[in-house]
Amino acid sequence: MAAVPAADLAKQRLPTVGSAQAQEQRATFPEIERVEPTLPAKPVQDAFKEVVGENPAHNWSKEQEAAVSNIISQYYGVPATAELESKRLNVVYGLIGGEQHLKRYPGDTVASHRNNVDTRPELAGIAPGLGGWGYFAPSKAAFDADPQAYEREKFYIAAQTFAAPGWKENVMGMSRWFKFKKMIVINPLTGQGCVAVIGDAGPGLSTKKSFGGSPEVMDAVGHSRGSRKGPVIVYFVDDPENRIPLGHINPGDHLKGRNK
Repeated sequence: MAAVPAADLAKQRLPTVGSAQAQEQRATFPEIERVEPTLPAKPVQDAFKEVVGENPAHNWSKEQEAAVSNIISQYYGVPATAELESKRLNVVYGLIGGEQHLKRYPGDTVASHRNNVDTRPELAGIAPGLGGWGYFAPSKAAFDADPQAYEREKFYIAAQTFAAPGWKENVMGMSRWFKFKKMIVINPLTGQGCVAVIGDAGPGLSTKKSFGGSPEVMDAVGHSRGSRKGPVIVYFVDDPENRIPLGHINPGDHLKGRNK
């Protein structure tokens, strides 16, 4: 026995992978039950209400912010946070109002927005000035070559970046950081949501609104009719590899492959 290498002894004692004995042994292993992920039974509106109340305040505690992050993760499959890289907006909850389309490149017109199939662009119009960070592309050719430029204008929000903590101390640095930052916008009354980018600064603090939304964003969160305003939760999306697409998102979409 001492003259037989250990590896040879192992070969003698263990059945080979393809042998009948090995197949028979594997057949005796218990089946591993595959558990498909599911949504919590509670409607997402009720989950939000339990954390922040029937009539939420504009400013939440750290515990409430963390609890809402967990809700968004469970229901939408999105890593969302009230604070990202030690930066945050002035509020994470407030009223959003409808905005016009923005000029995406020099010479852009409202008629060219007709391929934005979610809304009729002529009803929303196009803003006479530019967004807070200028054009979304330097030219029509550059715009056509960049699918992200199209999606960013289509699904943009205006946020009061100028009121964010630390803005006055580092205007240029904060402005660069907020430009096209990916966000998730959720209507807490219905659960309808949208992944968007910060594409403009505003509205003014005197308007009593905290956010503005493109026609497509307003449609996605269910605030495109009537007064074209309503409550929303707005969180940063922690997506450094840019895997989560912009656009409509509803509870359970991630279980169908939406966030890929």
